[in-house]
Amino acid sequence: LVFRFNPIYLTPAAKDSVGSQGFVQFAARLKPGLEVGDLIANTAHIYFDFNPAVVTNTVTTHISVVSSFEPTSQVNDMEIFPNPSSGQVTLQLKETEGSAGRIELFNTSGMLILSENTFDSVHVLYLTNLPDGAYWCRWTTNGKMYWGKLVLGR
Repeated sequence: LVFRFNPIYLTPAAKDSVGSQGFVQFAARLKPGLEVGDLIANTAHIYFDFNPAVVTNTVTTHISVVSSFEPTSQVNDMEIFPNPSSGQVTLQLKETEGSAGRIELFNTSGMLILSENTFDSVHVLYLTNLPDGAYWCRWTTNGKMYWGKLVLGR
């Protein structure tokens, strides 16, 4: 990434130390294939006129979830156990009448990860292929939504 300021008129530091400072702010899209947990190291080489480069310290950016999904309504809760889990969890509704419905699992970005039909008030999910992290689980039955938060960790 190259920024060119032709010309740039910063006050000499000897005259005004605050006025001699400049900054650049920018945004960039992530390269495809980067995942949560990846690290990106960055060092800048800043050239003033024809002088040798001023090399900055190396800054490391940790890829993480910036925005998070959280259900707007959590009136109806479900039981999830064990929680945290290493991959197999049991979901259970406190209300057992007419609990057949749909179970959906979302990551913290709100992306639907898994969807299964259920026909009982207890349902087992096998999540051994999912990465460690937090997930939201929604059980929809009889026009009601039941929510629970699940943590996977191995």
